[in-house]
Amino acid sequence: LLLVDELRKVALLVFANKQDLPQAMTVAQVSDGLCLSGYYIQASCAVSGSGLVEGLDWLSKQILKQF
Repeated sequence: LLLVDELRKVALLVFANKQDLPQAMTVAQVSDGLCLSGYYIQASCAVSGSGLVEGLDWLSKQILKQF
């Protein structure tokens, strides 16, 4: 989907979850592995909630920029 011209400029938030685990991929590893340069990747841990507010805050700001 990200290769479709109409979607190239959409706000895409990816949560790099499980950051509480030692074997979790870093944000850079997720970006490289999924070829997501230019999109927002937020480190997060759903168990503790860390990173969730920051990611959703970024997304809401991106949506508001469209209007």
